[in-house]
Amino acid sequence: MKAAVFVGSFLLFFGIAALLAENIDGIAWWQFWPLVLAIIGIVQMVVPGPPGHRMIQFVDGLMLFSLGSTLLFFSLGLVGWASLQLMFLNLWPLLLMMVGFFIIGGALHAPWWTLLAGLCFVAFCVLGMLWFSVPGPNDLIVLTLPYGREFVIPFEVGVAVVR
Repeated sequence: MKAAVFVGSFLLFFGIAALLAENIDGIAWWQFWPLVLAIIGIVQMVVPGPPGHRMIQFVDGLMLFSLGSTLLFFSLGLVGWASLQLMFLNLWPLLLMMVGFFIIGGALHAPWWTLLAGLCFVAFCVLGMLWFSVPGPNDLIVLTLPYGREFVIPFEVGVAVVR
């Protein structure tokens, strides 16, 4: 069953990536590679894990989804890769807290501590994108629909000042 779920996930990725790449100007299908992480993350959150490990599987899925969603902005060129350095330099305490929550959760066999660890990682991704992302080479997405109709989606990123 697991193999079928993952094969289905990869086919879902290729279908979404091909469809989007076909309709978004200047974007190739391979730039959607972070969607693989996001899709696998969704599958891990939705498909129940074995008893006793359900929260760990859910948190793993949550973290994979957050990582894939964040990296998608980088891969599409909407956010510059220099943002990663700013995120790590300014938000490293969240990652330290995440590791601490994982250690406490493992030692106490308490799944809620593990969930707190995952939420720290989600906060790292969200706050990093909101506060410390620098613009990438693409500042807009042009979605071309059938019959030539175009939607222009501007993408602006606030530049954080590090003092």
